[in-house]
Amino acid sequence: MNEFVSLETERLVLRPVRLSDAEAMYDYGHRPEVAQLAGFPVNQSVEECRSFIQMDLEKAGDETRQRIYAICLKGQDCLMGTVNFQENCT
Repeated sequence: MNEFVSLETERLVLRPVRLSDAEAMYDYGHRPEVAQLAGFPVNQSVEECRSFIQMDLEKAGDETRQRIYAICLKGQDCLMGTVNFQENCT
């Protein structure tokens, strides 16, 4: 999964996460009920989210087999959630 491309459906756009998504990521990720259901620790700050995104963007080589995508409504470029994609090499 070396190419980090966008995917579109009739209603959604799944696109590579960007540093500018940090505030929106914090907005949902700082809520304990969301974090618990999603299986990640509660976000502590926008800066923590920015660092998490930066680590994903800096991945290289085999690390790029798992990437974070932003979930956005088509026609709106505002992150409303994220999804991880992982390439299976069998």
